[in-house]
Amino acid sequence: MSENNINIKINAKENTQGVFGRVMGGLKSLGGAIAGYLSVSAITSFATSSVKEFINAEKAAEELAAAFRNSGEDAAKLMPQFKEFAAAIQSVTKYEDDAIVSLMAFGRNLGIPTDKLKEATKAAIGLAARLRIDVNTAMQLVGKAAQGNTSMLGRYGMKVKESMSDQKKFAAVLKMGISNFGLA
Repeated sequence: MSENNINIKINAKENTQGVFGRVMGGLKSLGGAIAGYLSVSAITSFATSSVKEFINAEKAAEELAAAFRNSGEDAAKLMPQFKEFAAAIQSVTKYEDDAIVSLMAFGRNLGIPTDKLKEATKAAIGLAARLRIDVNTAMQLVGKAAQGNTSMLGRYGMKVKESMSDQKKFAAVLKMGISNFGLA
């Protein structure tokens, strides 16, 4: 082989390695930039969702505190036990604790007495699971039962004796709902 031919092959090999090295270096830089962008994007997304969750939790807590205050009760005294109850419900159901707090606020605003609110919440969750309805609709049924109105339950195939007192009707609905709590 001639000397020129060898030099051309060596130069071609060195030039190819140089170009290949620069391309690989560029790809590594691009990969790093993409990874960095995705990391920043993930962090931003996480931070945004965390802030939204915090706002929702605060809103739910304020709804329940307002419901207590509107009925003349000491919200500061009641809130810790109801938040603890919501956390316990979260641990055994598909519902988030702030959704439970909001549900209790809804129930309290429907006129469910505070001393029955925990039972009513469990009953609403049980009814929602049994009847395959959303939990707010179920709480509305429980709230109506607290006032003695159980006729809406008939639409879902559940009957409560109309001859019962309002308190007994409410107790019967609580019992039906709580008995289905394990379905949630």
